[in-house]
This record gives sequence, C-alpha cells and structure tokens, in this order.
Amino acid sequence: MIKLASFLNKETKAPGLLIMTMAGISGLANGIILMVINVAADNVDDKAKELFILIFLILIFLIYVFTLHFALKHALSAIEEALEHVKIRIANKIRKTGLRFIEEHKDIGMYSALIQDTNMITEGVVQSVYSMQSGLMLLVTGVYLTAMSPMAFFAIVILISGMMPMYLKKFRNTSAEMEKSAQKDGEFLNYFNAILKGFKELKLNQRENDDLYARLRIVSEDMQKITANSNISFIFSMIFSSSILYVLLLVTVFIVPSIIPTHSDVIHSITSSIIFIMGPLVMLTTGIPVFAKTDNSIARLYDLEAKIDAANLAVDYEANDYPAFTEFNSLEMQAVLFHYRDADGESLFSSGPHSFKLQQGELLFIVGGNGSGKSTFLKLLTGLYHPEQGALYLNDEIIESSQYPAYRELFSIVFTDFHLFDRIYGLPDLDEAEVNQWLKEMKLDKKTKFNNYRFTNMDLSTGQKKRLAFIVAVLRNHPICIFDELAADQDPEFRKYFYEIVLPKLQNQGRTVIVVSHDEHYFHCADSVLKLEEGKIKSLTTKSNF
Repeated sequence: MIKLASFLNKETKAPGLLIMTMAGISGLANGIILMVINVAADNVDDKAKELFILIFLILIFLIYVFTLHFALKHALSAIEEALEHVKIRIANKIRKTGLRFIEEHKDIGMYSALIQDTNMITEGVVQSVYSMQSGLMLLVTGVYLTAMSPMAFFAIVILISGMMPMYLKKFRNTSAEMEKSAQKDGEFLNYFNAILKGFKELKLNQRENDDLYARLRIVSEDMQKITANSNISFIFSMIFSSSILYVLLLVTVFIVPSIIPTHSDVIHSITSSIIFIMGPLVMLTTGIPVFAKTDNSIARLYDLEAKIDAANLAVDYEANDYPAFTEFNSLEMQAVLFHYRDADGESLFSSGPHSFKLQQGELLFIVGGNGSGKSTFLKLLTGLYHPEQGALYLNDEIIESSQYPAYRELFSIVFTDFHLFDRIYGLPDLDEAEVNQWLKEMKLDKKTKFNNYRFTNMDLSTGQKKRLAFIVAVLRNHPICIFDELAADQDPEFRKYFYEIVLPKLQNQGRTVIVVSHDEHYFHCADSVLKLEEGKIKSLTTKSNF
C-alpha cells in the first residue's frame, strides 16, 4: 500500500490526501450509522426522538455515499492517469531505444507488465479506498464500544493486537509468493511461446516435443503449488479473522457479564457492533494478497522502465533533435566493427572491420551465405547498430552518435523479417493514385486496393506481402532503398521483372539501391557486387569486372 501511495504521488497531481480523507470520512460515517441504529433501537417507543434520529441517519448515510463515491471516483481517475503516463512514457522510450535492446528482450512475459500489471494496480487502488474506510469504521466502532463497555473494548484490542503480527507476516509471505508466481508465469509464457514459434521443428522431433512439454509442465506445476499455497494462506486469514470475531462474541456474551455486571441492552449493542465490524475486518484481511500483487506489479513496471533507461543510456539515444540531412552524395564505412556478446561480455560473432564506400545513384548487390553477416552489415550501414569501433561518413563527414536518428531517415528498407503495418503511417499527404499505380506495377492491383491509408486485403502470400512492403518503402521517397532478399519468394517471371524493370526505374528516379540477393543470373544488373564471408567483406566487384 505504501508503494501504491508513492506511485500515485510520483505519477499524478491528484489530491491523494483529500481522497484518503474522504475515504476516512466515509468510514467514520459508516461507524456512526451503527451507533445511530443502536440508539434508534433503544428509543423505538419515543416517536419524537425517532423522527429526529431518522433524519440524522439519512444525513449521515448521504455523507457516507457522497464521500465514498468521491474517494472511489477520484482514486480511479488518478490511477488511470498515472498508468497512462507510465505506459505512454515506456512506449515512447521503447520506440527510441536501440535495436539490440529489442532483439535481446523478445520474451513476451516482459511486456505483459504493461497490460496485466496495470489491471492489478487498478484493483489495488479500489482495495486501498475500501481498506481506509474499513479502518476508520473499526476505529469509530472501537470508540463506541469503549463508551459502552471498556472491558469489551479491552478484549477486542488484545485479540486484534495478537492478530496483527500474523497479519503482517502473512502480508510479507504473500508478497514473496506473488513474486515467485509472477516469475513462474513468465517462464510458462516463454515455454508456451516456444511451442508456437518452433511448432514445425517440434512436429518433426517427438523427443524434443516431449522434453519441452515436460519442462512446461514442471513450471506449470510449480506455479500451481505457489498459487495454491498463497490461496491457502489467504483462506486461513479470512477464517482466522472470522474466528476472532466469534471469539469476541463469546467473550462479550458469556465472560464479560460474569466479571462486570452489564445491562442486557448494552450486551445487545455490543453484540450488534461486533457483528457489524465483521465485514470491514474481512475487507482488511482480503486486502493482503491484493496489496502484495499491487506492490509487485508496480515494482515490475519500474523494473521494465529501468531496463529501457539503462539500454538508452548505453547508446546515448536521441541526444539531439539534429536537422534532417538534405543531401546525399556518398556513404562510407571506415573500419566499422561490431560484436555480438554473451552475458559475460565474450564475443560470439564479430562483424567487420568494414571499409566500404557507396556512391549516390549506385545499384549495389550484397551476396553471401547464411551466417555470413549480411543482416548485421545492413544494420550497421543504416545506423540501427552503433559500431564499437570505426565510424560512418556521409558526404565525407563523420556521423556522430547524436546524428544517427537523422541519418537513419535516409533509408527505406525491407528486411527479410519485415513487419507490414495495418496502415501507412507518417505520410498524411499520400497520393492514392500513386499507390494504386505501384500496386499495378507490382502485380497486386487484383489482390488488394488502397483506401483510407489502408490496404483492403492483407491476406496475401509471403511473396505478395514483400511486394506490398516494397511499395510502402518506395512511397516514403527516401534517397537510399534497401531490399533484403525481396525476390527470394517471387516466381521467376516477377523476379526477372523486378531486377530488369523495377530496380532500374528506381535508379532513374535518382535513388541509390542496395539489394541482398542470391540470384547470380541478375548480377549484370548491378553496378557492383559486395561479397561477405564470416562477417567480413571478402570482395567488392565492379561491373567492369563481372
């Protein structure tokens, strides 16, 4: 609950003190309602007093309803505002972070915090309002019991004081169990995701399939045990709190009168008061797992943000709003070197050092076998990766780290693992006629149409989706176009059309084009061919030497 209050105080300007005050007032009003009802029961024969008590009771009830409504309404508004700030802030940091961070954190469990944990935090806010109300209601009832029977109140204090250490211990244990459960939940999602992503491989290897499934079951069983233990603790807390109340009733009805002579009307009032506080006491008890989950959810949100901040700090992301480059004549890599590293910092694969120059208007083919480093080379060339050594030069001037965002705007690219968005973003003045013309040229005009910045049909083959991604890339009108094995999933007729008609058309428009290809029959279309082997430039052959 402390973390929740700190979260609200940090992320919003909501009147937290006023919200808790109103929740407290609703609790006080609830306690006063009990006292008024007991007074009314004692004066049932006095019609004059009965009318006055009824009016007073209605007034207190209205105060109770208003203050509780105010507290819940503003608390929920505050938490939704806070969660919106955090989610938008995290989304903004993710879109600005380095590509390596995204590649290293593909696990689905990490980002589930943005959905699952925010829902849990909202539930925690509602619980905190009701807990504050219940706490104040118990306080008022305690004062009322003291006025009627100090001995009864003393018995309640002793029993509740004995219960508090167990309550706090249960809270700490439940919090730890919830954290373990969240970790196991993430592991389960990773295994489940592995089944979906590796479905073909698993269908071809039953032993591998069974082994992965066995591990998923172990994690699921561990998660079930942790959750079951947590639920058992929660049930024990509820039963314990109810048992305390029944013990209080026994003490009040059978023991206190034998020690201190007490009028039967007082016994009735005390008994009704103890029964009345059963609901608030159970409410406080049920808050244990909710507050534990809420604290863990807040911690996970901030942990996620801290990881993103650390990654962004490492690459000095978006340091300046550097003006866009308006001219492109040449692009050069000078001794550019990059390493993929393991958790201990040891190099797993190195790309480079690369030294290479690309001229404006050139058509370059990049070739190499699987694992030769073509994708890494492109990520370095386009500024998606920051080199560990060496530098990039544009028009013979070095590209500083702070200039990378503007530098990346020179490129339109279709990777082999491209993503086709549901609409075309960032082009508000797009000419539909131009889009439809490209659909016709790419032989897609009978497969899909363009309407309201969306393609009407996205249920296409892989090759057709690549053509659609090509169209989107070209429409962005960037000076350098990169196509990573775009022709690989095309039929021979379209492949020939792509190399001999489409690419020269882009060159004639003044574009510089880079194509990753294995189609040796079309190398004659290129101005030069760059070959990669084991992460290094093996050769660079110009057209005159084909």
